[in-house]
Amino acid sequence: MRFVNPTRIGHLIVPQPAFEEQHFERDVFRDMCRYIGAPFKADKRSSQPIYLSKQKLPSGVGKFINEDILVHHLELEGFLVVYPELLPLSQQIELFNKYAYVVGSGSGLHTSVFCATPPELYSLSISEVVNSNFALIDSVAKTTTVHLLPEAGTRWHHYPAHVATFINFMRAPENSPARAMGDDISGFTTAAEIIEPSQFASDIASLLRSRGAFA
Repeated sequence: MRFVNPTRIGHLIVPQPAFEEQHFERDVFRDMCRYIGAPFKADKRSSQPIYLSKQKLPSGVGKFINEDILVHHLELEGFLVVYPELLPLSQQIELFNKYAYVVGSGSGLHTSVFCATPPELYSLSISEVVNSNFALIDSVAKTTTVHLLPEAGTRWHHYPAHVATFINFMRAPENSPARAMGDDISGFTTAAEIIEPSQFASDIASLLRSRGAFA
């Protein structure tokens, strides 16, 4: 509501945020998300794990430079590869209800907060530390995320100067200077290059098999 004239208000409630990135969460945030996600249930859960790929994501915080190779080997291992940004929210929530094992990197895994019974989550860390937002989401959604780092030797590339261009990219995707950064890091501020993506895919598949996937 926009007031254009002096207005007397008898009672005013100023809400506070239910979730603030890197800082805090409130149970009401989970309640709201689960209310939104309640209609998008699945009859039963598949033991086939899914991988949330960033290959078609135009911008974000972090990515794997050679994710295409990782995706290829995950598919050979039996993973279903999904591109969340191509799906409406309802279908994203349905995926988390339909599949018992979800692997990915970044905030795509936070969709679990919309599920009454979240799947097992496996996060491939894009940086050397776990983002505190995962701890907050785990706390509010009552989930436990297994965080996995690529093998020793992974090359990390950080581009702090690209933060401004990332913001510009989000504001004006077609005109942003992030378009000119190069295909491997365009629109992102951090990138990791996995030295042995085929072995990493095999290790992930073995871990999930030991925990009941592919049954």
